[in-house]
Amino acid sequence: FAHAVYPLAQSHQEKEAMELLHDFEWLLTALADKGVIAGTLVRDAPDSEDEVVLALQKSLHVVRERPLELAFQLLGRLGPDNLMRKDIPKVMKARGVRWMRPDQVYLTPARSPLRMVLQGHASTVNSVAFS
Repeated sequence: FAHAVYPLAQSHQEKEAMELLHDFEWLLTALADKGVIAGTLVRDAPDSEDEVVLALQKSLHVVRERPLELAFQLLGRLGPDNLMRKDIPKVMKARGVRWMRPDQVYLTPARSPLRMVLQGHASTVNSVAFS
């Protein structure tokens, strides 16, 4: 799971890579695998401006520690017309998970300017470097 998106994207199978990232059941299974680094799934996405990819980016700080919260995170961030919103309740029901389903976007929306949440610092962040 950890590197399924990357080889697809690199072999010009971007559509297949994005289909994986839009498959809620696959995402849940991948994130439950302790060998998968959640950020890798987002980093390897061929379309970094896709709504689901943006929602995943904003959810990483939660789903790294608690993968089952992926449903709440995505439903709380994806727009009302996103097709994944219909798949999430079906998958959760099929897995026998009891949960309270949010009916509207209540977290920072996927298409907001915020890209990612930083965690793990003890005081104010003055600068950030990316490489």
